[in-house]
Amino acid sequence: MLLAATCISVTGMARAEEQPRQAGGDAGLQATRTVLGIISYARWPVPPEIYRICAAGDLNHLHELLEKPASVRGRPVVATTLEGGIAQSASVCNVIYLGETSARRRKQLLDEAAGRQILTIVEADESCAGGGMFCLGFVANGMILQTNLDAISRSGIQINPQVLNLTRRKPVQP
Repeated sequence: MLLAATCISVTGMARAEEQPRQAGGDAGLQATRTVLGIISYARWPVPPEIYRICAAGDLNHLHELLEKPASVRGRPVVATTLEGGIAQSASVCNVIYLGETSARRRKQLLDEAAGRQILTIVEADESCAGGGMFCLGFVANGMILQTNLDAISRSGIQINPQVLNLTRRKPVQP
């Protein structure tokens, strides 16, 4: 099945030959800003009092958000690590952030989030076809953000269409 995706570059489009960027201060700050920006474009049917991010996998790029308080639209953002599955945390997670992790673990967590009003953001899913709503890729000259329109449409969370005006459409290979 061919899924539609959208791709934007936070600091410039990456060429295929570019090497992934090492996690660092700039990448961590960039990831934090991007995650907070994504949350600001999202509208849940019942707005959460606190945005709760449950994170799993290699979280080097998310360390900034895990260590420092943040807010979106005047509401606090709290990030914690997800030890087990989503099922045990579904009542408290509004956002799932998956750092680099095995394909099996990523699929398990995204399958558990399916059908729930949970915003999903994943790293290292080059085609953004693995089920995450938003996919982050880190490259030498910045970061690439992709969206999986199919996953967004099935989530029950509305994403402000203005974010799509900032993007360039890109087909996702099955």
